[in-house]
Amino acid sequence: MTQKESAFALVKVQDNKGVPGEPGSVIAVFDSLDSANEWLAQFAALDPDSRYEVVQTVHIVVPEQVQGIPVRRDATTQLLSELFQRLARSRDDMGTPGFRAMMGHIAELVVAQALDARIVHTHEPFDLLLSDGQRVEVKTVILKPEYQRAPRLDISPKEEFDVLALVLFDPNLQVVSARLIPRTVIEKFSKVSGRHDHPNRHVTVTPILLSYPGTKDIPIT
Repeated sequence: MTQKESAFALVKVQDNKGVPGEPGSVIAVFDSLDSANEWLAQFAALDPDSRYEVVQTVHIVVPEQVQGIPVRRDATTQLLSELFQRLARSRDDMGTPGFRAMMGHIAELVVAQALDARIVHTHEPFDLLLSDGQRVEVKTVILKPEYQRAPRLDISPKEEFDVLALVLFDPNLQVVSARLIPRTVIEKFSKVSGRHDHPNRHVTVTPILLSYPGTKDIPIT
């Protein structure tokens, strides 16, 4: 069951170019008020022309499984999580098209580095190109504990790839799984709709899909 615990956010409320009182970006979130106030003092000293505040909030305690997907936690993905948390001023931001697009672009950069792949031009029907010529499509999913059903991916007929790089995030934007899945596996688990010559594919993300023979971890660091 999903739980919420008290947390304390350090927020940049105003900078020397901003409008007084206008909400700013979340710098970091702390478990204790003392820790938040210590960092508040440091930021105030480093940036005296801006104004920072500590506000009480909550963070979601993620269970061991979210939407049926086992949740992996390790320190290597913490930096990526913190980056996304700073970019999202609130949880409402996470659902906006702009934030999801930005999240996808950053995931492409991270996956490209992990796989030593080349990012291709935007007009190509895939995102990355491996050294062996395989085409990679990168997709991200934010898991939601309040949903009981497993998440679903929609694959457009315009997306031409050999392998899918799937990056799953928990509600705190921590990477919980990053897998490379061959297209043959995607097709095996997908349902088809639309025209026969240009089918749309719908794939339910399950532990079986993520661990199916031929899939492998993406070493995100």
